Amino acid sequence: MDYVQALAYVRLQGDTVTEYAQALEKMGVKKPSDENHCVKMVKDLLEGTVLEGNGCMILLRQPERTGLIIGEKLRQVRARLGLQRKFAIITDIVDGGDASLAVAVRDPNPEIYEDMRKRAGKEPVLETYEDLEGLPCILILCQKGKMGDSFPTSLKYYDLRLRYSSEPSSRAAVEQDLGRAFGYCDKEKAPPIILVGTGCMQRIKIRENVRGKSNKIGICSVHPDMKMECVCNPKKYPPEDQHFDTKVYRACWQTKRGHFDYGGKDKPRWIDNPRRFLLFGLPQIGKTGAYLHLLYLLWKAVKGSTEEENVSDCADTDIGTDSDSSDAETEDLSLIHI
Repeated sequence: MDYVQALAYVRLQGDTVTEYAQALEKMGVKKPSDENHCVKMVKDLLEGTVLEGNGCMILLRQPERTGLIIGEKLRQVRARLGLQRKFAIITDIVDGGDASLAVAVRDPNPEIYEDMRKRAGKEPVLETYEDLEGLPCILILCQKGKMGDSFPTSLKYYDLRLRYSSEPSSRAAVEQDLGRAFGYCDKEKAPPIILVGTGCMQRIKIRENVRGKSNKIGICSVHPDMKMECVCNPKKYPPEDQHFDTKVYRACWQTKRGHFDYGGKDKPRWIDNPRRFLLFGLPQIGKTGAYLHLLYLLWKAVKGSTEEENVSDCADTDIGTDSDSSDAETEDLSLIHI
C-alpha cells in the first residue's frame, strides 16, 4: 500500500467510524431526519436484547489490524451513550490464540458477558462464530473468518466497504468474501444485506445495454487471482454463463511465476494433470467437509490398514458438512454500494 492509498484508507476508516457513531447518536432522536443504511442497521442492532437472545449481528471485515482501532473508537461512543448493555463490540484478530473469541467477547464487553451468563445459567460456550447466535453485536474480523467458517443466522448486515472500497483485487478473494454471507439456513431465512464500495459494485455487477441485453462479462473482468496476468481483452470472449464458464480465463489469462500451473503448457499432459482436482459447489454447501474427508481417505490409503483401528472414521463424525446440504437454498444477495 503506497502513501496515497494509505491516506485514502485512513480517511475511509475514519468516515466509517464516524458514520456508525452518528447513527448511534441518532437513536436518541424520535425520528431521525435522514435514515441512511447505517442508521437502519444500528436501529435493528438496538432492537434486540442479550437476555432474550433475539439480536442481530453486523459483520465488518478488515484487511489489516486497523479493526482494533475501529473497535476501540466504537466502544468509546457506546460508553458515552450508556449503551454498554445493549450490544457487544467484538474484535477478533488473527493472532488471538486458541480462546480468542471467548476473550474478545468477555474482556471488552463485561456487562454483555454477565447477561450472557445469566441467560445461559452457566459460562457461555464461545468457540465458533455460530455460538454468537442471537447476540446483538458488531463483529470486526481482522484476517479471520476463513474458508469453512460459518456465521449465525442472526447475521443481518455484512459491511465490506472498508475491505472493498475500490475495485476487488481478485475474483477469488471477493467471491470467498461474498460466499461467507451464505449460511446453512433453511428456506425461510434470508441472507444478509452486503455493503460494498462503489468501485467494487461497478466492477462486479451485470449491466444492461440500451437494447436491454445483459453485459455478462461482469465479474469475469476481475483477475482470477493475484498470480495470474491478463493477456487480452476479456470482452472478446464473453462467457455464456458468467458464474460458471471458465473459457474466458483460459483465453485471456496466463499464470505468473509462483503459480502452480506456471510453465505447465510446456509440460506433457499438463491439462490432464492427474494430481489436481476441482471441488466446485455453491457457497456453504459443505465443500470444506468434503475436502477434509478426501484428505482423510488419501491419508488412509497411504498409511495402510494396519493403524486403522487407531483412528475414527470421519464419515461418522461432523467435520463441517451439512446433512441437509442437498436442500440448501442460496438466494440472491442484496448488494448496496455506498
